[in-house]
Amino acid sequence: MKLAAISFSVIILVTACQLTSCIKDAGAATGEICDTNRSTLLKADNLEGRMEFNYEANHWTVNVSIPGTIDGLRTCIICGELPASLKQPGLKVMFSGELKESNGYPRPQLGGQVIYYVRPTSINKVP
Repeated sequence: MKLAAISFSVIILVTACQLTSCIKDAGAATGEICDTNRSTLLKADNLEGRMEFNYEANHWTVNVSIPGTIDGLRTCIICGELPASLKQPGLKVMFSGELKESNGYPRPQLGGQVIYYVRPTSINKVP
């Protein structure tokens, strides 16, 4: 009986630690998505891609195919305000700005996908 109580206590303690860790990670990740102190990894100058909405990050993104690859995809999470006219899944746009590191949030969903954060200096619909 005493061994069962100890086992139960250990299971409760481990579960509580896991839940606390998950809540902390999710809060930190969502709260810091558009942190301007992140390292710049690439500079975009008139990159063309398609608008999508990322439900995990709760932000609009531009998906850009990486030239010379079969499955390479740059998913650029848009930081800042986005005109309503651009909030259309599949809409082709062209944008410029600094692509910042994402530190693994949200997690890539494809093998060749790389996630960045960007505060566009320009973003326009492609005719």
